[in-house]
Amino acid sequence: MRQSTRLILNSGTTYARMVVTFGIGLLFTRLVLDGLGTESFGVWIVLTGLMFIVFSAYQPLVRATERFLAVGIGRGDPEALRSTFATVWAVFASVGFLSAAGGALLAQLLVSASGDLTPQQIGIASRALQLMVFGQFVLSLGAPFQGTLMAHQDIPRVAIMEVLYSAGRLGAAILAFVLPGEPLINLAGLIVAVNAGFALGFVFLATKRFPEARLRVSLVRRSLAREVITFLSWSIVTDLGIRIRDDAPKFLLFAVFGAISTGALGIAQQVGGYLWNFSNGVNRAIGPAISTAEGRNDRVLVGRLIQACNRYATLMMSMIMVPVLIDLDLVLGLWLGASIPPLTDQFVRLIMLAILIQTATNGYFLAISATGRIAKLSRIMVLSEIALLGAKIAAVTVLGFGPVAVPVVGLIGAGLVFSALVRHACHVLDLPFTGWLRGSVAPILASVLPGVGVCVLLRGALPAEWWRFVVLGICNGLTVVVVAWFVAVDRHEREHFLRVFRAGVGLMGIGRSGHASDPSGAGAPHDDPRQ
Repeated sequence: MRQSTRLILNSGTTYARMVVTFGIGLLFTRLVLDGLGTESFGVWIVLTGLMFIVFSAYQPLVRATERFLAVGIGRGDPEALRSTFATVWAVFASVGFLSAAGGALLAQLLVSASGDLTPQQIGIASRALQLMVFGQFVLSLGAPFQGTLMAHQDIPRVAIMEVLYSAGRLGAAILAFVLPGEPLINLAGLIVAVNAGFALGFVFLATKRFPEARLRVSLVRRSLAREVITFLSWSIVTDLGIRIRDDAPKFLLFAVFGAISTGALGIAQQVGGYLWNFSNGVNRAIGPAISTAEGRNDRVLVGRLIQACNRYATLMMSMIMVPVLIDLDLVLGLWLGASIPPLTDQFVRLIMLAILIQTATNGYFLAISATGRIAKLSRIMVLSEIALLGAKIAAVTVLGFGPVAVPVVGLIGAGLVFSALVRHACHVLDLPFTGWLRGSVAPILASVLPGVGVCVLLRGALPAEWWRFVVLGICNGLTVVVVAWFVAVDRHEREHFLRVFRAGVGLMGIGRSGHASDPSGAGAPHDDPRQ
């Protein structure tokens, strides 16, 4: 299968998965918010943030597996690939155990230090947190197997697993408020079971399809282990910056303004997370391709993939972001009903704009990760986020600003941090900084702004009913697609999209005529991974 065709197929599969998981996730939040109440929901948000900080190694585990295996696939050495997987798994099992053991103790101390909770609430929160940390450890054991599927660009199976995982979490939310006992503990315990099933599913799929995922401890290599540990360490440092950006503000709001403001920020971050995941469908499809191209030392292709990632990810995200921003009050009312914490709408708008900046630069982050030279990038990310956290603390404690100051500082910081990321990546990859402006920023703005204008006009002309948001979404999407086809998609990309479309129509036509089957297999196209 041609690489470009694979990217289109994987992106389409990812977005189909998101349609389902987004709906499930929105319903999950509504159920938890209604079941726990606004104050206990804020506690749940704090516990979730603590768990992610404690287990900040999970996403780096998946990324590191994907990076090392994708580079190995690009080099075409099956024996080295088996050794790479064995070494990566051994490192990750050790890191996961240490994170769970040390992190559980640290999180326990943080929960106990919360002055806003009664002793009984602290006891309930502590037990729930212990279960959540254990569940995340179980999940991490499947991370190398998930990364193997990602490295082979086997996105459809990953998408199916993620849909099942979301459905399992929804089932946990329903059962948690039906079973006897404390709902918060019930919810955490049931999610442990869901995590175990998710991890085992990836183990089964990876070992069945890819020989290198059949673990052999004898193939572990110390020299590679040191390289993996170095990459993983800096990747964890990078993610620490993300955790400081996303989770530290929750603790700040919880300490200064209480659980209700924390719940509002948690809802806003969920919306931002959905937008990021929607755009990340392109990132997930292109990331392994960037690593494979780097493994072949094809920097020209890496440069093209970076710009494609920035453009397509941001344009896909804008199809949801623009109508949500313009009709946010209606959307929140439909989603959460009367249980909307104060300031939620302001938090959502600011978080969404910060996610937009990150999406328009993420291709450069993927390219730096593919090179393995992430030490300086990690330092930039962490030091920047620490400085921004200091600014957020000063804004609400020294200067006396309200809760909205926290995401305002975050939005300003996103512009500074991610522009610095692009400059560093351009230096490492020997690419011009103006290439980002010409290849990403200009076509994105030219494609998105007409959709904004259409949505503003329609909102003023239509009544505030649920179908207005649907109309805005459809009209914005059509406008973005039409304009982007001419200003954000170059001639070669248009030609390939048309080839794929014609091929799809042709295959459907063959199927209807009854000639699609070829028992001999002689008519099957040659699957050349280099294309």
